[in-house]
Amino acid sequence: MIGPFVRPPAPNFNVTESDLTEQGFLTVKRLQNVLSAIVDNVALEDASFNNTIRALAQADNELNFDSVAPLSGIRKAASEAVREINRGYLSMFQHEKLFTLVDAVYDRVREEHLDYESKRLLDKIHTMFVDNGMKLKGDDRDQFDEITNRLIELRAAFIDSMASEPGTVWKSEQALAGLSRGKLESLDQDSDGNRRINFTRPDVTAVLRQCHVDETRREVFLRSQAVFPDNVPIFQEAMVLRDEAARLLGHTSFAAQRLEYKMAKTPEAVDKFLAELNGRLQPLIRAEIQTLQKLRNTREDSSFYFWDLEYYHQKLLKERRVDHEVISEYFPADYAIQQMMSVFQHLFSLSIEEMKGRADDAVWHPDVKMFAVWDSENAHFLAYLYIDIYPRPGKVNHAANFNIRPGYIDRDGSRVPVATSLICSLSPPSPDCPALLQHTEVITIFHELGNGELVADRLAHRQSLIETTGIHDILGKTQYAMFSGHRTVRDFVETPSQLLEYWCWSPETLQQLNCHYSYLSDSYRQAWCRLKCEADAKQPSKELPRELIAELIASKHVNQGILTSRLVALGMFDMQVHNPKSSGDLETTNIAKAYNSLLQEVTHLAGPKDGVSMGNGYATTSHFI
Repeated sequence: MIGPFVRPPAPNFNVTESDLTEQGFLTVKRLQNVLSAIVDNVALEDASFNNTIRALAQADNELNFDSVAPLSGIRKAASEAVREINRGYLSMFQHEKLFTLVDAVYDRVREEHLDYESKRLLDKIHTMFVDNGMKLKGDDRDQFDEITNRLIELRAAFIDSMASEPGTVWKSEQALAGLSRGKLESLDQDSDGNRRINFTRPDVTAVLRQCHVDETRREVFLRSQAVFPDNVPIFQEAMVLRDEAARLLGHTSFAAQRLEYKMAKTPEAVDKFLAELNGRLQPLIRAEIQTLQKLRNTREDSSFYFWDLEYYHQKLLKERRVDHEVISEYFPADYAIQQMMSVFQHLFSLSIEEMKGRADDAVWHPDVKMFAVWDSENAHFLAYLYIDIYPRPGKVNHAANFNIRPGYIDRDGSRVPVATSLICSLSPPSPDCPALLQHTEVITIFHELGNGELVADRLAHRQSLIETTGIHDILGKTQYAMFSGHRTVRDFVETPSQLLEYWCWSPETLQQLNCHYSYLSDSYRQAWCRLKCEADAKQPSKELPRELIAELIASKHVNQGILTSRLVALGMFDMQVHNPKSSGDLETTNIAKAYNSLLQEVTHLAGPKDGVSMGNGYATTSHFI
């Protein structure tokens, strides 16, 4: 047990390409040694929970792999090492002799007195063997093994593609009319005065929300939906192979296989739920779009486009006295995050300390903040938390929480503390202004602090880039890494995050989180005055006025029908590609057309009408893969 307010060693990020290659090799070697020790020393009649299942769980505990790196060469080496580990992990659940032992323990589990979590572990490990083809024979088994190994390659390639540069477009300042002065000045400028828009979340969101020029919003939206084109064929092949593998196991589809372990149980139940929800949303969606069309006030075109939604949504909010650009000035990122830590300390009886005097190799990039977390009631160390919120080349373009090291009980009975990271891509600070959070970004950070793990590949019950809550990681007290953080039951995995979002609509919490950035330093105050073009401009109130907080909270459900309908459409698409009538249907389906048509049909938002594709948005996120 780690003593009161004593920090254990933290993960080391001072690694080279050769270090990562060696770590990958040694990790696989250790795993192979564990498997050999079990099958060579445990007779079938002697197989028990301790000498077989617990031994496998201990090997799983130690499979965590630190792969966060800022340099492209390091990331490539990390990706290759993770592929090798994934193959090694897959081989563990496709080992004939090992499955014979696991099956024997499973059949006589009633003879052993196990605690609840250990019984769950036995069930899960046995199911993982079965779902990885161990009951298949002959050609079916060979085909299944070939498919699962290919899926490892496809998913790794998909994630690697998402780490590539998404591209840029140069636009004149006239074409970017409406962008805030601060945002405009943060964009690179060429010799002709044009500004560079990167197809990353901060830039795309700013254009869609602020830019007055319809054609600019249209181009930026459509091009942002067409990034990572290499993922399009990868996605289609992966969907076909998933379906083939599920059918080999005796399921009607991949969705049927996965839903067997969830509350919904069947694809039919999911389809019915989504259809009912969609039907109930339709009147609300039509009413919301009518309201937005009145703001658009364009008689010659009755359509309301995807690239119009954010812009007119913001206009509607301003009519209701909710100006998110003004509100963001009260949420400087560093200050707001520090205040979030105070909220979490109070809610969960934690003590959270930022480690400012750390060594350079304690983090993977200078932008990263590192925190140590203790249980304030007994002073026991719980976790290291890393916060990395600014975009840079090769970094994921969405918000997520990635587990670096799971928590579990080690071989000697001590608890191994968690290491977890919050990853975002927010607009970075400038010399004159700190990074400012939109209220939606405050919600996102609360959600992710309350979500994540980059784990092995498409193995049963393990998904790549799965998000759970940082708090879920930190506060979990499981015996086994197999149940740590995101690896809890899938129906529950987002519950802590969804719960924590509600604090972002609480007046008391919002009051605690905010402070106008001009009060953080005299230089910021002077910069704010210059931004207003008045040297003696009256400084705004230090805290967000209570009436603005009330207006913000009152706006919570504005356009909620449209926003919810997008989630319904994504759920329907998920079912469409994972529950086809046959694998042949997937091979001939134009997935991009199916995705875009479904989004338009359910949301009532229009795409381009001149034959231009609406892109491949499904291949720009890891959620489906």
